[in-house]
Amino acid sequence: DTARFTRESMIALVNHFWTAEMIPGVVSGGKTGTAQLGGEQDPHSWFIGFAEKGDQQVVIAVILENAGVGPNPAREVFVACAVAALAE
Repeated sequence: DTARFTRESMIALVNHFWTAEMIPGVVSGGKTGTAQLGGEQDPHSWFIGFAEKGDQQVVIAVILENAGVGPNPAREVFVACAVAALAE
């Protein structure tokens, strides 16, 4: 039950913020974040998620050091990696 809830929550997050298909034809879910470092350092951008296409599945974690506030830089790397991993 916990795994199902977590999976559905991660899919809902992606659907809410980036449309129902962040990667066309692929079920994907994830969690975003920003790691504050303090001082004058720019925060890290991170995204962890999964992508499923047919019987193919991939889990990817991306952290971009000092990439600034928000998940988009890391999410874009996640998308590129998932597309490459699930390519036919």
